[in-house]
Amino acid sequence: MVDHVQTASRTAFAQGYLLEKRDTDAFSRYYTPNPVSADRVWQVSPLRATELHLLPPTLLVTAGFDPLRDEGQAYARALRGAGVTVLERCEVTLVHGFLHMTAAVPAAARAMRDMATEWRALITSA
Repeated sequence: MVDHVQTASRTAFAQGYLLEKRDTDAFSRYYTPNPVSADRVWQVSPLRATELHLLPPTLLVTAGFDPLRDEGQAYARALRGAGVTVLERCEVTLVHGFLHMTAAVPAAARAMRDMATEWRALITSA
């Protein structure tokens, strides 16, 4: 059994949106020797890190149809709470892994360009 944090996005997008529950379960088994604790260790779930204040300015991008969306947004909130500068965006029309779709999906290509622009602004202002 894999013990994932149950979020609205994990439930809503568990099947049919490219990254499926069976995939996240498999990744948990591959990445940790004890899959039951996979979401509780910072190496798998950076939201669990205790020293977030040491992290650099962050560009955090989620996808609207991604089972991991809510966890990504929670991570952004935690970083902000720790005093980290965070630029956050949600590509509401896209799925997990959209960066690999830039040649075929115009919205993914636009998102990649926007991310590059935001990343440049973030690192030049730091």
